[in-house]
Amino acid sequence: MAAVALAAVVVSPAGVGSASLAAGAQPRPPAAGAGDVVLSGVSCARAARCLAVGQETTSSELGRDFAQAWDGRRWRALAPPSPGSPAGLSGVACPGPAACIAVGGYASQAGPGHTLAVAWNGLRWRVLATPDTGNSELAGIACTGPARCIAVGDRFTTGGRQTLAEAWNGTRWRVLPAADTRSADAALDGISCAGPGRCMATGTSFSPAGVTISLAESWNGRSWRVLRSPSPGTAVSDLAGVSCASPASCIAVGFYLDRGRPFGQALAEQWNGTRWRVLPPPATGRGGSLLAISCTGAARCIAIGAQAGRGTGGPLAEAWNGTRWRLLPTANLGAATGNLLSLSCAQAESCVAAGDYLGPAGLARPLAEEWNGLRWRLISQ
Repeated sequence: MAAVALAAVVVSPAGVGSASLAAGAQPRPPAAGAGDVVLSGVSCARAARCLAVGQETTSSELGRDFAQAWDGRRWRALAPPSPGSPAGLSGVACPGPAACIAVGGYASQAGPGHTLAVAWNGLRWRVLATPDTGNSELAGIACTGPARCIAVGDRFTTGGRQTLAEAWNGTRWRVLPAADTRSADAALDGISCAGPGRCMATGTSFSPAGVTISLAESWNGRSWRVLRSPSPGTAVSDLAGVSCASPASCIAVGFYLDRGRPFGQALAEQWNGTRWRVLPPPATGRGGSLLAISCTGAARCIAIGAQAGRGTGGPLAEAWNGTRWRLLPTANLGAATGNLLSLSCAQAESCVAAGDYLGPAGLARPLAEEWNGLRWRLISQ
């Protein structure tokens, strides 16, 4: 899915040697099976009530949906439906403890990729039929209520990728009119809604100069509007995630890459209701990427991602106080490498981040960490 691909720009756990977690620190996610498992989305309706989703790939399956629920003490394995293969979930939003919608994509024998949406009511899953938009997938979702959600992603056309957005009203999905990005290749990866008809989505588009640049669009309840956003990278600029404390206060995060440089650099931009501006860069050492952000206030945000290194890398977390970024040391993974791909903060002192790490057998394993306002800890079964 989209979020997983972004992490590989900076550090790809599958590309380095096998390593294990520090003794006694290895998370034990339930029913992860014998294949690669990546958690690409997490949402917490309140503290200790979270749903994490992603994809599991085994030697016999190209990919199927994966999900697990956190109650503050342990993870409980769930079995979301996979209408086709391969299938995977990229994003999830839980406006209530028993009201979650996860989105992604799947393939079928009848044709190319299709958008996928499934609902979890705390007891069972239900597939929500999405419009036929051709070869397409959904990457992120935001809900302001159980019957007020918008999901974003992309669809492939003969002219290239184009942005895609769909709205859920509690009964059905409908495709929202796309903004003209004036690009042959554009995709939306993340979305945040400060209220009904007050949404911001971010991603990438392709410039006439042949450079991948950042993309930001606002939704007012009737139409999308492309907003001019800075693109500092000479090769790539990507806004992978966004969080809005209010319609006039959003922070988007991602990464940028200059031509000839081995590592990308973390990127953060702020929307003040009028324009986007680049924020002081987070400290990421040799390089890194921020892939998700959650704000509980205009000056209370946490962003997560991956940090680059000499052939290895590890999870990255930063806190924004309205003026500067502060590095938040993540839980000790020992010699293992990993990525944090998604984040949800029910409160300023209660966040859960999800992603993957490279397990002892060389397989990607689900990774989850919890922030209590003072430190990160690995969430174990």
